Amino acid sequence: MSVVRNLFTKQFYYAKTNGVSISNNREVETFQSPISLRYNVQPLSGDLDFAMYGERARQMKRMIVDNNSTNRALFTRMSRAYFDGATPLTETVDGSGANYRVVDVREFHKSLHVIFELIPTKG
Repeated sequence: MSVVRNLFTKQFYYAKTNGVSISNNREVETFQSPISLRYNVQPLSGDLDFAMYGERARQMKRMIVDNNSTNRALFTRMSRAYFDGATPLTETVDGSGANYRVVDVREFHKSLHVIFELIPTKG
């Protein structure tokens, strides 16, 4: 079973949020150093997804992981992820090169559904 499960996984980087700090009289989000993870991450596609998130669902991905204390502590809202070829290897500030953010973490009986949304690019 694990061979089939690993067939659909992809490597990506994840930077957990440390929260917001004040720097030069403005709020700045800070993140932990990105870590490499390997999970099955898929785009949102169902009718329920579009009913919940509207057109934003086209720019979102879902990852389903086991509901345990480690995953509940790791996957938090406003954290950042690096998908579709983005990597933290050249960034100078943790989380600055990420192209997705966690917008929702839904807890079910045996699983957590982590929802990522594409971060709009400037320019």
